[in-house]
Amino acid sequence: MAVAALFLSPSLIGFAIFYIIPFAMGFLYSFQDRTVDGSFVGLHNYEALLASASFRKAAANTFLFTGLCVPLIIALSLFFAHLLNQRLFIRNWLQTAFVLPLVVPVASIVMIWQIVFDWNGTLNEWLESLHWGRIDWMKSDSFPTEASDLSLISLRRLIWQLRCNRARA
Repeated sequence: MAVAALFLSPSLIGFAIFYIIPFAMGFLYSFQDRTVDGSFVGLHNYEALLASASFRKAAANTFLFTGLCVPLIIALSLFFAHLLNQRLFIRNWLQTAFVLPLVVPVASIVMIWQIVFDWNGTLNEWLESLHWGRIDWMKSDSFPTEASDLSLISLRRLIWQLRCNRARA
């Protein structure tokens, strides 16, 4: 037992220094008005946080993402992993299409996303050709923006989950 504790001690010390102590200090600082020489204010910081509209919006977005995207990503990744294990004539093309976003740098994906969702972008041009009008996709508080953000995040997570599920199959 003593030998096991001796071997575990470097990891446990590192865990305490880099995780437990900063977490405890952050928790204690949350009850003060500032971190250096702060005075105790009790739950005032938490009351201010709960009264903040930006915190409520962030919490709502987190619950929306968790409630919609996570189950959808898991279900779709299992479906596509099963599909890719079948003998399909487009199997190689699908495998390439799913791995490509993992290889392309994030900056390139953002540039493509901006080209597609810009006011004069390809998606708005397509919508206008159907006489549906343009949508300001880049406006931060609109539903189409949230939907496009969720779809981009979901696509990247779907591809990652698909890769993990294929590795298990």
